[in-house]
Amino acid sequence: MTGLLRAAFAAVVVLCAAPASRAAELVMVEMRACTYCAKFRNDVAPSYNSTAAGQVAPLRSVSPLKKWPADLAGVRRAPYTPVFILVDEGREIGRFAGYTDPDAFWAKLNPLLAAL
Repeated sequence: MTGLLRAAFAAVVVLCAAPASRAAELVMVEMRACTYCAKFRNDVAPSYNSTAAGQVAPLRSVSPLKKWPADLAGVRRAPYTPVFILVDEGREIGRFAGYTDPDAFWAKLNPLLAAL
């Protein structure tokens, strides 16, 4: 990555970071038995939080089988997995369902991050 590109990513991180106590996060609705969830956990999850996107919206996992977290009360539950929900200050920015490969994941996530 060039120095200019690295500086641009750093600027995006600074500009997109939420100043409130409830910063942005990427909520992944997942189950251990879900094959596509496991594929995501293998392909993307290990390095996600170290990416520019992960610095802006860290990854958080929730189960559709457990009680929905109180801090996500304003976010509609997802009845299936995997579903990725970008949340900022308790407000849903957008979501997408499914996982096939890293390229498709980033292609779906990037427009949501741009909406922050």
